[in-house]
Amino acid sequence: MTIADLYSLNGSDLGEKPAVIFEDKVLSHSKFEKRTNQFANLLISMGYKRNDRIAILSKNHIEYPVIIFGAVKAGVTFTPINYRMTSTEVTSLLKHCNPKGLFFSEEFVDIVQSVKNHVEVKDYFNIDCNESIKESYSKLLNFQSTERPNISVDNKDVYYIGYTSGTTGNPKGIISTHESRKMLVLSEAIEFGIGEKDIQLITAPIYHSAPHSFLITQIVMGGTLVIMKEFEPEEVLKNIDKYNVTNFFMAPTMYNFVLELDENVKAKYDTSSVKTLISAGSSLPTRTKERIISFFSHSGLFEFYGASEIGVNIVLRPDQQMETERSVGKPALFNDIKILDKDGNEVSDGEVGEIYVKNPFRFSGYLDNPEETEKASHKGYTTVGDLAKKDKNGFYYIVGRKKDMVISGGVNIYPEEIEDVLYKHPYVREVAIIGVPDEKWGESLKAFIVPRGNNVNEHDIIDYCKQHLASYKKPKSIEFVQDLPRNAAGKVLKTELRKPFWDSQFA
Repeated sequence: MTIADLYSLNGSDLGEKPAVIFEDKVLSHSKFEKRTNQFANLLISMGYKRNDRIAILSKNHIEYPVIIFGAVKAGVTFTPINYRMTSTEVTSLLKHCNPKGLFFSEEFVDIVQSVKNHVEVKDYFNIDCNESIKESYSKLLNFQSTERPNISVDNKDVYYIGYTSGTTGNPKGIISTHESRKMLVLSEAIEFGIGEKDIQLITAPIYHSAPHSFLITQIVMGGTLVIMKEFEPEEVLKNIDKYNVTNFFMAPTMYNFVLELDENVKAKYDTSSVKTLISAGSSLPTRTKERIISFFSHSGLFEFYGASEIGVNIVLRPDQQMETERSVGKPALFNDIKILDKDGNEVSDGEVGEIYVKNPFRFSGYLDNPEETEKASHKGYTTVGDLAKKDKNGFYYIVGRKKDMVISGGVNIYPEEIEDVLYKHPYVREVAIIGVPDEKWGESLKAFIVPRGNNVNEHDIIDYCKQHLASYKKPKSIEFVQDLPRNAAGKVLKTELRKPFWDSQFA
């Protein structure tokens, strides 16, 4: 059984209830079911077979969920592409996943034209206007039957190939089966209480794993999606007010952008319909968490730890938010979690180790990359290289990525510990700590800070660190910046911050 099968069980009885709303365009559940059938039939009519691949290059679009569910019904694997990539990067990705067809929106015509001569893609579909076939995309669909094609899809067939964010290196293709995706949908629906009566706002790019996953879950459960083309802080509030949104996912930095809106702007919109807030990508600083809970006072706040490879693993629930500081919570439904040392032994409570996860929605491996797949595996468990610890009450804390750990004078230093302290400074909005080359110590700590206002300087930060951190944990240099480089999930790209300092070491 696939997500399309699960949806058909719910969606067939929902009739004219809105399934997808995008820029005031509406697809009812009845129309969505028929349109996804037409999309599946379009692929089949053009010779697409079970386990063939397609790719999508578009900002959020009303056709995005149609393509996802339609591909599933045709037994075709799909790959969402990060639209922020350059044409060179898109070319590399297409060569790697080797899709038979590419679906793209009008604004990416130039990129598509530049990659055409370098990849072996057979079909190109402009979902706004298909010039190559001289028929619009909609007309092509309308020629197809609205009946679901009789295609047998095995649970072990590949549902999609999604690419990692590349926070620690080049993106890798994550293979996810229909069975694993179905189990993740069920887990999210239960864990976050996502149901038929919900109206979910999609604020982040669908090519990223979290918004993509929540989109699927909401559709399968028979609710309504309100999809924003791009994130814009005031538009979030405007859509909540206009459509009586009940739940949404955003990364911590996105919540910050909304909260930083002028008070007069925020006061224009009614957000009382929201019952569930979800955050992930990094731990919420206590100050941010308090502001979220205060502003969305009718809502329950969930935080979770997870990754594209392993789904949702640890959840901090609304009643636990103020129980502990900077914890990501306790194991989510269906998860078995271990924290292991470098020799593969479980560590004691309070000790730092690498987090390993076993659940029914883990990935099947990295596409054509057995070496990296093996590195991520240990006796049936999977890791994405994050370091964590657990307290005596069973709460988990993400310390940072293994590759972000700084070794200074032979001592392991976890940047997130220093970041946690600096987030408590009243004039620090955002902070990222990295290790930079140091002739004496090997590495020393450098802090990149996005200030809140203009009332703070380097000496203030250094003095603050002297008061609150052990001497070996104090940053030796401070750099104030306007913003930090982030991926679509809101994770800071520390590789970008480190690059200027470490590249020169090997020049």
